[in-house]
Amino acid sequence: MAGVVALLIASGAVLFASIVATARVRPRGGLASLLAIGLIAWASVDLIVGVAGLALRNLSPATLLTLSFAYLAVVLLWARRRRMSKPLRERLQASGAAIREAVTWPPAAVATVLVAASLVWRVVLAVRLPVVDIAGWQYHLVTVDVWLQSNQIERVSQNTWTDGWPATGELLTTWLAAFTHTHALSGFTGLLPIPLGMVAVAGLARGFGADRRPALLAGLLFGMTPALVALAGTSYVDPATTAAVIATWWLGLRLFGERDRATALLFGTAAGLAAGTKDTSLFLVLPILGWVLVAAAWEVIVGDHLGAPWRRLRSPAAQRLGLSLLSFVVFGGLWYLKDLLIHGNPIYPIGFGPFPGLPRDVFFENLPPRLAGLTWTEQVVRSWTADWHLTHYLYNVRPGGFGRAWLAIVPLALAGSALLWRSRRWAALWLIVVPAAVGFAVLPSAWYARYTLFLPGLALPLAAVALGSLRARPASLAGFLLVGLAAISLAAANLLPNISIPLHSRGVARLTGYVAFVLTAPDSQRTNVDLAKDCRTFDALPTGETVAITRSYSVPHAAVGQELERILAQPLDDPTSDAELLGSMRARAAQWLVTNRDDGTNGIALADPAHYVPYGRVCNKGLLWRFVPG
Repeated sequence: MAGVVALLIASGAVLFASIVATARVRPRGGLASLLAIGLIAWASVDLIVGVAGLALRNLSPATLLTLSFAYLAVVLLWARRRRMSKPLRERLQASGAAIREAVTWPPAAVATVLVAASLVWRVVLAVRLPVVDIAGWQYHLVTVDVWLQSNQIERVSQNTWTDGWPATGELLTTWLAAFTHTHALSGFTGLLPIPLGMVAVAGLARGFGADRRPALLAGLLFGMTPALVALAGTSYVDPATTAAVIATWWLGLRLFGERDRATALLFGTAAGLAAGTKDTSLFLVLPILGWVLVAAAWEVIVGDHLGAPWRRLRSPAAQRLGLSLLSFVVFGGLWYLKDLLIHGNPIYPIGFGPFPGLPRDVFFENLPPRLAGLTWTEQVVRSWTADWHLTHYLYNVRPGGFGRAWLAIVPLALAGSALLWRSRRWAALWLIVVPAAVGFAVLPSAWYARYTLFLPGLALPLAAVALGSLRARPASLAGFLLVGLAAISLAAANLLPNISIPLHSRGVARLTGYVAFVLTAPDSQRTNVDLAKDCRTFDALPTGETVAITRSYSVPHAAVGQELERILAQPLDDPTSDAELLGSMRARAAQWLVTNRDDGTNGIALADPAHYVPYGRVCNKGLLWRFVPG
């Protein structure tokens, strides 16, 4: 409990500092202010964890709490809070009035109630249910496990994924886990970015020229996307990536009209957070990032600057260029520099051209049987129509995931694109819509909603433009239609479990049984579900002992445990002899060995029963051995 209190206090300090910083940078508009608060808070958490883990090499709760208040003090000193709080308060009050006016539109009012109820329920689920997503146990949580057990941020070479993927999302998960030294709250990794994404979608709609009411509805409908909602409570970074990508698009558009340093700083931060959470976001943010940087550099070179040439470096354009580039590098680019220095490939583990890595097809070997043998187009169509047959959503739903409203959103989005063309909004079309469409077209797993959450993030603002062109009554009817269809899928995503929970009843009894299980079941039952249940064998291992695993074992987090009970040793390379395996185990001071059933290491262990005592099978095709040093 003390750890939870410390987390809340530290998070409150960061949030207050973010509000004060937003007052200082003075973004224009209520949505922009809300987005700035969210981006600054997220970036601040990453900075605090980064300083603690890299510079101080101490990720203890005391260190993080101290840094949080030190950061707050610095922000207060810089911003001169008394002078800046009043303008922010006035802007927030004005934006609150505008939002209340928009919410009075009946479709938006209904959607607001549904989204609010959904978010409250997702908070309950994130608190009461364990984090059991497969990718988390493979690499997201594994990275955090290693950082916390070593009390610093270091290279995590447990497998290809932990060693290569950018880890900005894992910095947020580390913040959630460090204070309690458990993963009890790590599911908020997938939940916290959802409100930020809703604000970004509404803002992007306004950037496209949509009216206030349909823009707000677009943001609310984004929060009702079932594939997004089902990821709340997991360690997946897709919600965070999507929110950052959409924020980058909107802030990039704002830079064309508001050439100020604050917008440039937030723009670079959003682009960095997008790139730092997932490298597939690069094709979405690099076009608008590159254009903004090139335009600023061109202005520096050819602009009318009085005095010595070196004064160009102090010009407003140079400042925008520097702030955008620096924040992008700090919050995202450094991970690619790390991969370039270590692996010789900035986007490792994806191999391309002369750069080493794995073939691209390896990353998309997740095709469900019902889509096998279909063309790319057939797969996408089958996935987009699958929601009409889904009665519940798994956290990694496939196919389907965009909800029943999606088939109505797509034609509206196409109409909105035509309206952008007619109104000659070339920046929106060529730097956002076209790159997103091209990226989607070349994506092998374009049918997978989790990989393509940027589509509703873009289609909904475009649909808002189309809705805004309608008369009041048709617009309201269309809005109600979208909300009604989305509500059906939202209910399916929330009222039945997104993970494997043993519920033996059917119909309404199944729903009430699920709610009762979440709210009243004891910890021993609630934590014994899905992957956690499958991997219970590891619970027999004593707390504090060290486990070595081979690189081929797919869920290293299982060996650590949800409360970080055991220590994960450096992974074992494929040993070729008993002496090599014995030396590796002794060097790691490990008491346990986990192998994959297909490992050649098993033959070595079986041939040396004096040192390796079989303990039985464990989850995900693993074998557990008790190591006797001898």
